[in-house]
Amino acid sequence: MIQSIKALIIIASFASVSVLGFSGCATILSGTSDNIIIQSTPAAANYVITTLKYDTEVASGSTPATVNLSRKGEYKVTIKLAGYKDKVIPIYQEFNAWTICNICIGGVLGVGIDFFTGALFKLAPQQIRVSLETASIDGNHRLYGVIRRLDENGQLRELRVPLEKDNLVTSH
Repeated sequence: MIQSIKALIIIASFASVSVLGFSGCATILSGTSDNIIIQSTPAAANYVITTLKYDTEVASGSTPATVNLSRKGEYKVTIKLAGYKDKVIPIYQEFNAWTICNICIGGVLGVGIDFFTGALFKLAPQQIRVSLETASIDGNHRLYGVIRRLDENGQLRELRVPLEKDNLVTSH
C-alpha cells in the first residue's frame, strides 16, 4: 500500500515537472497579446494601426483608445487630424523576461511555444501619447483651410489652402 502511494506521488511529480517543462511559461504567465493605449492632444484624432512587415491594417478608430494587439508582430500607428501634421509611431517587439522561467527550468520546448505564440516578446511602447503639431505648407506655423470633396471614384480628396491675415474674412 505504501509503495503504491509512493509510486503515485512519483508519477504525479513527474507529470507536474513535465507540464512545466513543456509549457510556455511566458505564454501562461503573461499571455500572447498586449493592450496598447493611444492618446492624442487634441483628442478625437483618427488612428490606423498596420503591420510593419506587410502594411496590413489591423485596427483603426479615434483617440483616446485601447487596442489589443498580438505580440507576434510589429506595428506602426499613424495618427491624423485635419489641420495637424500626421504622426507615425512604431511598436516593436522586446524580449519578455517571463521566458527566462523556461530557460531556467530547461524547457526548450516551452521556449519554442513562447516563440510561436508570440509570448517570447512584449510590445513597446504600451502607451502612445502624442501632441499633434499644427500643420503648415511652408514649414512655418501658419493656419490653413482644408477643403474636402469626393472625386469621380468616390475617394475623399483634400485641398489645403494657406490662410494669411490679408485674406481672412471676419465678421463684425
